[in-house]
Amino acid sequence: MQDMDDWDFTARALARLGALAPPPGLERRLLDAYAARMRRGGRLTRLAELVWPGMPAWAPGAAFAMALLLGVGVGMALPDPAMAEGGGFSLARPPSFSIESLLAEESR
Repeated sequence: MQDMDDWDFTARALARLGALAPPPGLERRLLDAYAARMRRGGRLTRLAELVWPGMPAWAPGAAFAMALLLGVGVGMALPDPAMAEGGGFSLARPPSFSIESLLAEESR
């Protein structure tokens, strides 16, 4: 019963608000400002605006470069232990995993 009272209260409160309309010409001014910003920059600026709207053109490139450096650094600092044993993943040979080989390694 309490849920229905909350529902009714919310419906009545929203009905009293009425419709809000933006000032006339606001949409046109926003679109004109955006078009002027797009004309001001070159291709790189337009591409950066698509990737990360509102930021300078160098920001998406800098973020990508930092992510790349972080990934390479972590990859070099934490080598894959399977590669050190001569195993690892290879498309040249089929996978050699089987339950029997796992049990044989555990029994050693």
